[in-house]
Amino acid sequence: MTKLITASVAALTAALSLASAAAAQETVRYGDLDLGTQAGIEHLERRVRLAAGRACVSEGGMGLARLNGVACERGFRNEAMRAMPIARREQIAATRGAGVMVSAR
Repeated sequence: MTKLITASVAALTAALSLASAAAAQETVRYGDLDLGTQAGIEHLERRVRLAAGRACVSEGGMGLARLNGVACERGFRNEAMRAMPIARREQIAATRGAGVMVSAR
């Protein structure tokens, strides 16, 4: 079964006034990734980051246009992760937490 995330920046467009992102939508496939490993999670994050960059194309440069682009990409990444099934998000959280050790010294 092919696993994928579809995220859109249409909802963000009104708030950010990004005309170029009006109907932007990207699909990120993750069925081929092992989200139980750090490498798999990093690969997924890279795919989402690239999709966000394509969906939130801005004029670049500095100032408000660039800030809107950054906010759009952040919102896109957040929406993409929320679009994943809860079990997958829990798997990612567990994998991220697996490398954390806490000492009571």
